[in-house]
Amino acid sequence: MRILLLLTAVLAAQALYAQKITVKGKLTDSSGSPLPMATILFLNPKDSTLVNFGSTDKEGLFEVKNLNRAEYLFKVTYISQAPLFVKVSPKPDDLVIDLGVQKMEPASTMLGEVEIKGERAPVTIKKDTIEFNAGSFKTQPNAVVEDLLKKMPGMEVDNDGTIRAQGETVQRVTVDGKEFFGRDPKLATRNLPADAVDKVQVFDKKSDQAAFTGIDDGQREKTINLELKEEKRNGMFGNATAGYGTPNDRFTGRLSLNRFSKGQQFSIVGTANNVNEQGFSIDDYMTFTGGASAFAGGGGGGARTITVTGGGGGGGGGGMQLGGGQTNGIMQTYGGGLNFNKDIGKKTKFSANYFVNYLVHDIKQETEREYFDETAPIGFYNDVSNQHSTNLNHRLNTIIDHEIDSANSIKWTNGVTLSNTNSLQEGITQTLTFENDPLVTNDRVTRADGTSLSYNSELLYRHKFGKKGRTFSSTLNFSLQNSDRDGTLKGTYTTPEIPDSVYNQRNAQATDNLTYGAALSYTEPLGGRKYLEANYNVRLTKNDVDRAVYDIQDGSETENDRLSSKYNSDYLYQRAGLNFKINRDNSSLTVGGAFQQTLLTGDILKPVAQKTNIDRTFANFLPSLHYNYDFDNNIRLRADYETSMQAPTIQQLQPTIDNSNLPNIYVGNPNLKPSYQHSLRLNFSKFDPVSFVSFFAFINATYTTDAITNSQSINNNGAITTI
Repeated sequence: MRILLLLTAVLAAQALYAQKITVKGKLTDSSGSPLPMATILFLNPKDSTLVNFGSTDKEGLFEVKNLNRAEYLFKVTYISQAPLFVKVSPKPDDLVIDLGVQKMEPASTMLGEVEIKGERAPVTIKKDTIEFNAGSFKTQPNAVVEDLLKKMPGMEVDNDGTIRAQGETVQRVTVDGKEFFGRDPKLATRNLPADAVDKVQVFDKKSDQAAFTGIDDGQREKTINLELKEEKRNGMFGNATAGYGTPNDRFTGRLSLNRFSKGQQFSIVGTANNVNEQGFSIDDYMTFTGGASAFAGGGGGGARTITVTGGGGGGGGGGMQLGGGQTNGIMQTYGGGLNFNKDIGKKTKFSANYFVNYLVHDIKQETEREYFDETAPIGFYNDVSNQHSTNLNHRLNTIIDHEIDSANSIKWTNGVTLSNTNSLQEGITQTLTFENDPLVTNDRVTRADGTSLSYNSELLYRHKFGKKGRTFSSTLNFSLQNSDRDGTLKGTYTTPEIPDSVYNQRNAQATDNLTYGAALSYTEPLGGRKYLEANYNVRLTKNDVDRAVYDIQDGSETENDRLSSKYNSDYLYQRAGLNFKINRDNSSLTVGGAFQQTLLTGDILKPVAQKTNIDRTFANFLPSLHYNYDFDNNIRLRADYETSMQAPTIQQLQPTIDNSNLPNIYVGNPNLKPSYQHSLRLNFSKFDPVSFVSFFAFINATYTTDAITNSQSINNNGAITTI
């Protein structure tokens, strides 16, 4: 009995000791005045490592909860005050330790010289910006910025390098406010060393137009700015890593070299690996193996799909499948580039970057699909494919931002991309009855080689009038794209009626795209922090597509008019709108509307049997609303409502047949209507810099009428038609 009582007492004491404790008190100066926003640190007395931290409120009060029951060295720092140290030793029955009023003394003066040292809080809230002190988050030697971000509250980094802050995807990463290799976040987070960063700032970046006019247009990019340490801004730094291992001879290597000085940044990056790791965005991967094979894998109202693959879902092939930000298959990556930023005098900023990458991509994919009607399954679709593709991509970007005078400025942005892609795919497709009797078997080999060249240019002019809030801006846009693709399609398909039908085809496609337009905006202050903005956008896009398909038999080629296509189209887009904005200290409201008209004209020249003209006009009214409310520095609510119209492309309208995955075909629908979409986004966020608790919630809702989507049907022979 005594042993049982002793054991119970020991367990009770251990349970009590394991309970969390709270430490509270008040901080004042020597005269008794409260000290707000003082930094409070709880250190391990053995090695002075940081265990927890907090700050005082505007009355000098502090309360730090959920501390482990242990001894601490309580340290307080405040500018102009000498550091305060108090030893905290909780008793076994203490749940709350009240340190009472703690007075700080002025910093001591020696030899006529005053030394004031302040310690920064790990997190600071500055209106809509969350600023992290990088030194408060420890990383391993040779870590990159991506490793640093993983340790910060509210930040998530996926395996593919995609970053989310407070639940939203980060779209841009800048270094000291300047772009680093354009708009690709991964080039900064996966190449810059973590120990070079002093601060990490997270905020919603408004568009250049909204930042200039002060009228919220609802366009935002979740952005991270990396502020470098002072010694890194004036010197050279970088890192290099390499690794090799088995099985399958896996290797990886990365190089980053940076030379920064006042008003100038120069960086070199390089990467090589075969472990599916890209130091850049996968948007740089461009395929020209298109066709309808991907449509055969598209889902549709009567299909249930199971996919087993080295990558992800899909169907009859058709390039790299992307899902959830992940890259399918096995990829070898080789890349490198240069980044340069230069302040040319006080009024001109210049930036340029060049990046080249070479990708080798292998996919092995198996797809099983079950088709059914309203009552029971009617058949099965199985596909096994292997694909090997390569892509060589060059990208060059330049930006010149010049302030003409205090009222006028221009910004000229240019981008050139050159890409070359080769792809070889082998596959076997089989359609079965519900009793597993074969209906269609297709054994195919597809090859595609393509090159593409694109040029994009934007010239932005901004003017501020003498009256505050009255502005004018104009943007000129020009885009030119040219691509050529050649390919072959060979195979054999078997049906109950046609055994072992052999097909052998060659195709060649040339595509030219020219786009130019302008955007005008004028803002007028109405008094009482109210503004009115008028805007107008016009854009013309001209497309010319010529695709020839040839049947090859006995060494001779004959053009297949039924499968060949040739068309041209002009898209004239116009939009005029008004926005009314009210600004308040802790809120802003923008209500607007626009009238949009899209005119589509085009000529379908091939197939000859379907030769026709297309002349369609679409018009809609597009209302919008944007509302922001800041409850305090740490709690925010944002609501956005927008409408948009998506007109069908001429490719979707033309009834030309694409047979890239026989006997399954894809054909356009000339009766398509434009889709009209309502989008609602609600975002609530709260961040407590004392407890490091980050809470965010957001709702995205979309309602679309006349949505443009694909429908599939299967005939008695198992052939699938996608419209």
